[in-house]
Amino acid sequence: MRFNKRERDIIRSIVAYRDDAESLADMFNKSHLLENQGWAIAVKDDKSYYLFYRRDQYDWEDEQKVRGLLAELLALLEKLYKERLLVAFPSSHNRPLAIGKENVTRYKIDINKVDGGKEYIILTDMCTDWVDYNKDSLYCWCQCTEMVRPFENIFFSAYHVSQDLVNFVYNNFRTEEDIRFRKQQIATWVSIAVAFVIGLLSLKCH
Repeated sequence: MRFNKRERDIIRSIVAYRDDAESLADMFNKSHLLENQGWAIAVKDDKSYYLFYRRDQYDWEDEQKVRGLLAELLALLEKLYKERLLVAFPSSHNRPLAIGKENVTRYKIDINKVDGGKEYIILTDMCTDWVDYNKDSLYCWCQCTEMVRPFENIFFSAYHVSQDLVNFVYNNFRTEEDIRFRKQQIATWVSIAVAFVIGLLSLKCH
């Protein structure tokens, strides 16, 4: 299995937070992975999803780029679940109001506050925005309900990580087959080097 850096970071966090996170959504919030990339998903009424991306890192024209990051994440989760490296099971915890941003709580109907009121996520029928306490807009946004809804059970369920995935991360993203091949490769190189040295010594002796 081959993964890029973003995917490896996600897998590392899935393993690292497996005993602490209430769900995968909670894991993304605690790990700040998406926040560090400058984007997050806001949840409205457990039905609609909005993709927000920071104005100081992206422009409105970067919508497809950020959607691509989300699509990459969803494809990775789908792969891990299909291969039974992750297993979801029902959770009694409340769904978070965001995926990728910690400390988001309800303020009013369709308005959530972030970090105790330093920022606000507005999801009303009249306005969609993510603003600071001065009401200055911080994020661009787009709807992503059609992308996220098929993955609701994955995001909001508790999860179990297989020992194979734990070992994969602890072995620096190498499978048992990769490790065996590497050992055989090293043994071959050592044998060649020893044979070469012995050959040189025998020539000197003559």
